Amino acid sequence: MNHMFGYPGRADHSSVLNDGPVIEKHIGHGKIFDVHVHTGDQHNLDRYFWVVLKLKGIPARLAD
Repeated sequence: MNHMFGYPGRADHSSVLNDGPVIEKHIGHGKIFDVHVHTGDQHNLDRYFWVVLKLKGIPARLAD
């Protein structure tokens, strides 16, 4: 078990030294079973998704 992340297997890390993404993948039994992508520019990424994807109105979100 990889106690650092609480996942079985091992964690492989690759990163970019600028403000690009850091990709963290967890491997167990020879297969990738969990991936986390951390971005250095979350605000612009949020703005992009808000333009591309339509959000539900607040009443519809609260109903779920």
